[in-house]
Amino acid sequence: MKLIKNWLYNLSYNLLLLILPLITVPYVSRVIGVTGVGISDYTGAAVNYFLIFGTLGIGLYANRTLAYQRDNKVVRSRLFWEITCLQLLTLSLAFGAFMLYWLFTDQYRTYLLLQALILPAAAFDISWYFMGMEDFGKVVLRNALVRLLAIGLTFTLVHSATDLWLYILFNTGSSLLGNLTMWPYLTKQIQRIPLRKLQPFRHLRGSLTLFLPTIATQIYLSLNRNLLGWLVSMAAVGYYGYADRVIRLVIGIVTASGTVILPHMANQVAQHQYTAIKRNLYRSFDFTTALAVPLTLGIAALGPSFSRWYLGSGYTLTGQLLVVEAPAILLIAWGNVTGVQLLLPLNRNQAYTRSVFLGAIISVGANLILIPLAGALGAAVATVLTEFSVTAYQLHAVRDFISRRQLFTATWKYLLSGLLMFSLLHLLPVHNFAGLILAVSAGGLTYLIALKLLAAPVLNELTSLGRKISYRFR
Repeated sequence: MKLIKNWLYNLSYNLLLLILPLITVPYVSRVIGVTGVGISDYTGAAVNYFLIFGTLGIGLYANRTLAYQRDNKVVRSRLFWEITCLQLLTLSLAFGAFMLYWLFTDQYRTYLLLQALILPAAAFDISWYFMGMEDFGKVVLRNALVRLLAIGLTFTLVHSATDLWLYILFNTGSSLLGNLTMWPYLTKQIQRIPLRKLQPFRHLRGSLTLFLPTIATQIYLSLNRNLLGWLVSMAAVGYYGYADRVIRLVIGIVTASGTVILPHMANQVAQHQYTAIKRNLYRSFDFTTALAVPLTLGIAALGPSFSRWYLGSGYTLTGQLLVVEAPAILLIAWGNVTGVQLLLPLNRNQAYTRSVFLGAIISVGANLILIPLAGALGAAVATVLTEFSVTAYQLHAVRDFISRRQLFTATWKYLLSGLLMFSLLHLLPVHNFAGLILAVSAGGLTYLIALKLLAAPVLNELTSLGRKISYRFR
């Protein structure tokens, strides 16, 4: 039941992330403008490189390591302080490197400095501790309050393109404030460890092992924005940034289980419960597919009309980008199960690293070829090709542990149901919020009816889940 509760916490937060932009993005896109949004994305991507090198894969490593040892308070306390010291040191070095870069750049200096607040915010981020302990409630509540604070300040004080600096400040500054508020929760959970007994650098090798795929992942998440800014225009970055942001928010829903299951699986690995791991993985893959298919096809069907209403008539290109990039939702959903939920808990870091580096290589090549030819549309195609290569390799890498045929047994039922939904949604273009609600409701109902007629296994899982939840709250 704890796993279900944590999944519901994480799912609720990702749904909040999906809903809140429905309120904020139309306002920001019109007030700041596509060029301002492009500058924000461009400078954020630049600072993100320093963040990557500062975090060194510590978050994933710490999450998994604490899950292995969470039942021993002395051991986990020592792990916490050692990893925290390592994190403070590496991010301090990253901030120093950023300041050197900032001193020698002459473009967007103010915006870059404001974006750099994310570096001290990351230095004090201890959400990995609570995730490793499978205590997602505190993390979700903190993140939700931070988001709401940033949104409230944006509506109150951001009124024109000249307020772009405030928009960036509210987003990065709220993250710093939110991370600091997590520390008081530690009072009863960990104990003091003498400084002389701490060995933070013993975690460096393990963090670096997960740092390599982090680098590769961030290359293909950020490179397309940088190349669009260099080779096309800041407006192109803005168009692509909005489409990619919508896709990533939807992906957050289908990968919510991965964040929860990683520490749970890691704890099962520590106890050698491999039969349970396989059983949970098949169920997770089936559930993820059932959720990802309608989201993928729904975005593809409604993307063009939705973007014209949601962002404004000047964002037609964003609607086209949503259609092109939508398949990445399903591909990333599958990759999250095979990579985050299986390869990492099993400590198969090399296979995970190879898959992500393959994606980085495909991303660099595809973006360099397609962006000069097709601009932002080329970047969207490159994203789909990248995610396909990552997922394909991971499916190959897990072939000795699970049956890939069993993974995809019911996939045809979800795809067929999704295509029926897709056909209906084409007849229901979105022109306002009421139209969006109507389309989503009609599409969802069509999908569920089709699943029922095809006897899709996910319906049995949902029924069982509903019974457990109702029993819990009696």
